Amino acid sequence: EPHSALGAALKAAQLILAETGGRIISVGTGIPKIGLGAFKPKSEVELYGADKEKELWHPQDGWWTTFATECARAQISVELVMCPMNYCELVTLAQVCHLTSGKQHLFYNFAQDKDYWKLRNIFKRALTRESGYAGLIRVRTSRGVRVQEYNGHYLQLDPQDMDCAGLDEDTTFLVELQHDEKLPPDGHTYLQGAVLYTNRAGRRRIRVHTLRLSIAQALPNLFRHADLDATVAALARRTCVKAIKQGMPQAREQLTTSCVNILTAYRKHCATNPSPGQLILPEALKLLPVYCLGLIKGMGLKQGTDVRVDERIHELFELQGQRISYTLPYIYPKLFPIHNIPQHVGVLDQANGAYVLPQTEALSSERINTQGVYLLHDMPTGYIFIWIGDRVHEHVLDALFGVNNADLIQHGKWVEDNAKEKLKNIITQLRRNRPSSFDYVHVIRERRDNLEGLFLSRLIEDKHGNMHGYMDFLCQVHRMIQAKLN
Repeated sequence: EPHSALGAALKAAQLILAETGGRIISVGTGIPKIGLGAFKPKSEVELYGADKEKELWHPQDGWWTTFATECARAQISVELVMCPMNYCELVTLAQVCHLTSGKQHLFYNFAQDKDYWKLRNIFKRALTRESGYAGLIRVRTSRGVRVQEYNGHYLQLDPQDMDCAGLDEDTTFLVELQHDEKLPPDGHTYLQGAVLYTNRAGRRRIRVHTLRLSIAQALPNLFRHADLDATVAALARRTCVKAIKQGMPQAREQLTTSCVNILTAYRKHCATNPSPGQLILPEALKLLPVYCLGLIKGMGLKQGTDVRVDERIHELFELQGQRISYTLPYIYPKLFPIHNIPQHVGVLDQANGAYVLPQTEALSSERINTQGVYLLHDMPTGYIFIWIGDRVHEHVLDALFGVNNADLIQHGKWVEDNAKEKLKNIITQLRRNRPSSFDYVHVIRERRDNLEGLFLSRLIEDKHGNMHGYMDFLCQVHRMIQAKLN
């Protein structure tokens, strides 16, 4: 858009809200070309894949950073929806979302038939979710433990606090703790989180949560009660910060090293007479390596230049602030076989009001049968893929779609209108689980669809080009553990 004045539009909205604070939701189509906030973008072509690539991950200093700080200080949160045709240097534009605790959304080559409902859901969620404004968050600890670092989207005016222009139920923050004194044996340690904020009615409120934790006297107890979701989310956020500051190769290396350090500590202090040739995994964290591999092969950290720069930035931004319950399926998508749906699946569970989903399969081509039909819910790309093998029986297609020929099956609304009840219910539940989006149903016929390559690339346990498969990654981790122990 040659006459984009996104900066000027945001500045006008900021002036209107200057006295009261609030939230701005803005839609842009590209780099601002005129007026306030106009800037010359970095050269994506020259830098991407070159030695100076890390310059692409740093926002430009100037108007956008200054404006973001002004908004945050005035308690104005900004939510940005970008619908560009080309590179829009999201890393610079998204600063205003990062410092004001806002959200950013990216629609490359916006297509109404595919993206309309997702855009509608973004606005609906933004206007209806539980929200607060002018937030201040502080975490306090008992003696022997202290807060080392906060991580998330906020402005830090005081090292002890997170200043959040906006707060909502879809946002989380990471608090890293430092153990710096000996803790009393058989005692407890205490954490207290306090949030001061203004609710939608304009009333000032404070919420305080206090947590008492038992002190583990032995490392086996610590590993036994480890929280996989929190561990993976913490590693993901630390890796995102590393990627922005130093680059993707360094971030991938740090993530692998962190995984190795955790597993080395378990083998050294908890395993009983382990065989030198055996990789020992703690029960609570036995899936840690596959999630680390999922992060490494995701759009944010993936090797190569086939992922757009803005898409990388969008994923890194998303991982730093999303709900913990979203993180694992975001990193390792859910794959469901749907060619033989059990009787209880796709039926409403009266106890929790949710439709029962099928059992998942590992993300490996070895689990894909050409006589089957598979549904892959891929959160990062916003697709619900339905892959149809070229040897599927007609009765399977009829049971799922009401047709006996795969060529008659179409994308999007056709599936929603014509699919049989159980398949509709499965799709409905996947969308309900992620109310801030509306993932598009795309049908892939084996060897006949141009998005099949994207579907296959999301089979994380397979080897793709020079990227490790799961077994190769486990062997690499095992070798690094052995090297540390020796």
